[in-house]
Amino acid sequence: MIDVSRLAKQIDGEVFSPDSPGYDVVRRPHNLAFENVRPHLVVRCRSVPDVVVTIDCARQNGIHVVPRGGGHCFAGR
Repeated sequence: MIDVSRLAKQIDGEVFSPDSPGYDVVRRPHNLAFENVRPHLVVRCRSVPDVVVTIDCARQNGIHVVPRGGGHCFAGR
């Protein structure tokens, strides 16, 4: 199990768990076919080091990572 408060202290970005305020807003994808997906955590990375720390934390805890970039459509435009 990931220590959410520890991860949040290690990165400049934001970490949202299901009991965090704002979780339902940040977890919801633009494609409503996936609206019922509820990830264990949503991490908004602000830098490359944030990505490295987040992926390393997930790897150490056996958690599958699904990256989602902001501002891009599914078609890649």
